[in-house]
Order: sequence, then C-alpha cells, then structure tokens
Amino acid sequence: MALYRGAAHVGEQLHSFAAQQGVAWDLIVSDDGGGDTGAQIVREFAGSAAGQGHRITRHPGPQQGFS
Repeated sequence: MALYRGAAHVGEQLHSFAAQQGVAWDLIVSDDGGGDTGAQIVREFAGSAAGQGHRITRHPGPQQGFS
C-alpha cells in the first residue's frame, strides 16, 4: 500500500483488510512521509487486535511520488 497524506482514509482501508474472512494477508506499506498521522494510524493498527496475526511492515518510501 502506498501512503502519502492518507490519514483520512487509511484507517478504513486497514479495517477493510481485517474484516476479510478466511483470507491470510500481510501488508507492506510504503510511506512517502506526507506529514499527517497516516503512519501513526498504521503503527497503531499493527499493534491492535485487528492487526494481530498479520505481518504489517512499514518502509520509508522514496518520496518521489507514486511512479
């Protein structure tokens, strides 16, 4: 998942992943450092009950846009 100024939507996206039944998933987040609370939301989700049992990894992005 690409993350840049996504605080307004990333929580809903993460909970959508967690709501899937019978699906094993891991998530890699490329954080382009948008300066909002998006990265904090991802960290909190990873430590929550909804994120348990899934590998959620956040990496600093290249900070050069999506392409």
